[in-house]
Amino acid sequence: MNPCPMNHAFNGKPFCQDLEPIYKTRSIYDKKNDDKANEVDSSKVILRYESPLVAISENTFVEGKFRESPDNRSNHPIMYPYPYMHEKPFMDKEFVKKLKMVMNDNKRYAVPYNKSNKCVLCSKALGNLEYTLQKGDTKFIFQDGVVHYYIRHNVWPSKEFYWFIKEC
Repeated sequence: MNPCPMNHAFNGKPFCQDLEPIYKTRSIYDKKNDDKANEVDSSKVILRYESPLVAISENTFVEGKFRESPDNRSNHPIMYPYPYMHEKPFMDKEFVKKLKMVMNDNKRYAVPYNKSNKCVLCSKALGNLEYTLQKGDTKFIFQDGVVHYYIRHNVWPSKEFYWFIKEC
């Protein structure tokens, strides 16, 4: 049962989960990735949380599509967020595994777009596929590079996308 229904969207929390155990001790993951901060230009770090989820209609949402710079806010008619890097990594490996499985199962339905997408934080090439998943009236659109942000830059999925994928 999803404790975070869609009408609770955009309340400033990534998703509903008890995160207290995550913050108590440094993980092996933290120790192996202490050099991450050096990979990202400090001018690209934002201090205010922006949800990675954007509503483009009443029932259609875009997850993990980011604007190119923290200060560029008027480039597109839709106000896309800039990735917020949490201090702690996103810890739900089952979610990431399920998301990769969903992407693999739906690859033949993914739509390629014109150019390869690059990470706005580290400039790594991320691919050029866009996925659309629908359950009932709710539709989520996301690009294949979203997993890179979750794993490499500690960007957490929105709670709405998290539960949508978990319940697929």
